[in-house]
Amino acid sequence: MVTKNKKLIENKRKLSLIFNRKTLFWSFAVFFVVTQILFTIQTSATGSELISLEDKEKELFKESQKLSEELIYETSLTRSQLKADELGFIKTTNTVYIKSDEAVAKLP
Repeated sequence: MVTKNKKLIENKRKLSLIFNRKTLFWSFAVFFVVTQILFTIQTSATGSELISLEDKEKELFKESQKLSEELIYETSLTRSQLKADELGFIKTTNTVYIKSDEAVAKLP
């Protein structure tokens, strides 16, 4: 009877050890699978954010080019001459030159 009980106890220990190993294995497997899924989700979210930022960069670059071209056009001499004509400035026909040895604002 004692040997039968010992065998029964040993069988239960072996069974619990096997069960513990299986449980431990599956616990680790589930943990690693869940971790892998979380990393995949994080990576895809980061990728979509990166794509969004790249699109924004392209948009800002196009706007910068447009503004640069507009600045060049607006500051050109031809455009300045047209603007001066629109505002009523006229080109002088009579230019007066002053010699440097003559006093311009001198007390008598």
